[in-house]
Amino acid sequence: NNEFINYFGSNRVEMTFQVALDMLWKQLLTREQRRQMTAFVPIEYSNVFIDADDFIYAVVRFSETNREQIKKLNAMGVNILRVPQDNSYATARYGDLRAVWIDNKAKVSTFVDVHVDEAGFISVLDSTYGKVFQYDQDSNMVFAFGSLGDQLGAFRSPVALEMIGSNMLVLDERRGTITVFGLTQFGAIVREAMVLYNDGRYQEALEPWRQVIMRSSNYPLAYVGIGKAYYQTEDYQLAMQAFRMANDKKGYSEAFRGYTMFWVRENFTLLTLSVLGLYLVIKLISKRKKVLGLYRKITGKAREGGLST
Repeated sequence: NNEFINYFGSNRVEMTFQVALDMLWKQLLTREQRRQMTAFVPIEYSNVFIDADDFIYAVVRFSETNREQIKKLNAMGVNILRVPQDNSYATARYGDLRAVWIDNKAKVSTFVDVHVDEAGFISVLDSTYGKVFQYDQDSNMVFAFGSLGDQLGAFRSPVALEMIGSNMLVLDERRGTITVFGLTQFGAIVREAMVLYNDGRYQEALEPWRQVIMRSSNYPLAYVGIGKAYYQTEDYQLAMQAFRMANDKKGYSEAFRGYTMFWVRENFTLLTLSVLGLYLVIKLISKRKKVLGLYRKITGKAREGGLST
């Protein structure tokens, strides 16, 4: 009935050094002085999208930390988008990670639109750098393309994106044009591998990942997928090699722990015999020292009594 029900999923005030300093300063001011200072307000959403499962995806226009710029909100307004740890391949930071400084001020990514396709890939549009970033449900960046400029595939002022089938459409406000991006063969293989990878079917994803590496040996997510496949089959040495290529410290640590446990299990008899042998050697040395000590004690007393040995 067009009646307001409620709101949910509000953002928090980003705790930066300047905000912390202002909060401390406000404790020393009077109420009237505090009213004249700038209020702390949370970052605002710039666009939303509802997927087939009724989850609301939202993006913020600006973030000091480049974190939580993309949210997946459930019915309670809680962000349930999976975010990995900082020591894994994905860093939970979105957009262009290399800031450009102009007049001593960093230009950071500004997300103005978001779209989620049937496979769950999240595409966001960055108006600052004129790029489209695509992530999976684990916040791994899959693709990034586009730029600012006048050449083909570039924009002047991108403001919206949409998908029709496998084609992506980007609206340029300043030009008044729509640019259509089609899916390449490389992109199709990556998406196939990603779908299998995110479903936990690492062995089935192994061959598509290998095809990805054949076409682009610098695609780190392929090495992560291969590492997980080898990890599932307990081939920990190959898993460590793959995780090292992807600079995935968390995956490498888990593979190394698995390799250590596997080596101990395979060499348990040898380790047991080695420990037992070392124990016997220590006991023999200890007994020898006791015998030598007793012998020296007896011979010493014999010399004191004038006896010859």
